[in-house]
This record gives sequence, structure tokens and C-alpha cells, in this order.
Amino acid sequence: MMKFKQFSENFSFKVDIEGFPEIYMDGNSPGQVKAHLRKLVKQPSMIKNVERVTKAKKMKDFRDKAQGRDEE
Repeated sequence: MMKFKQFSENFSFKVDIEGFPEIYMDGNSPGQVKAHLRKLVKQPSMIKNVERVTKAKKMKDFRDKAQGRDEE
């Protein structure tokens, strides 16, 4: 009989932190990402926004940054 591994799906999240450029983090939920960020950032009020993005959107942003087309 086959054993099934526990299924855990990681999503990509776009994170805006005051004073830093936008970064992408992987996690299961926005709450998990925020909890991880609270351990890293001195003030939790610096975390502006955490939103889920698709893999295609993430790759498009990376391509645009590599070509010098940053969104301001």
C-alpha cells in the first residue's frame, strides 16, 4: 500500500515594507508571512501590504526589472 505525503502548498506573496523595495516571499497564508516578517522587522507597523500573486505575475515582474522597466 502506498503512503501519501502530507500535501503542503506554498503560495507567492508580494510584500511591501516601508523603506525597502518590494520583495517576494513564499508561504501558506498571508498570516504566516506576516508572522515571519514580525520576527525580522523591528516595528510591525513598517509592514504595509502582503498580497498573493501568481507565478506568472512574479516572473513578469522579474523580467521587467531585468530589462530596466521598474514600476514606480
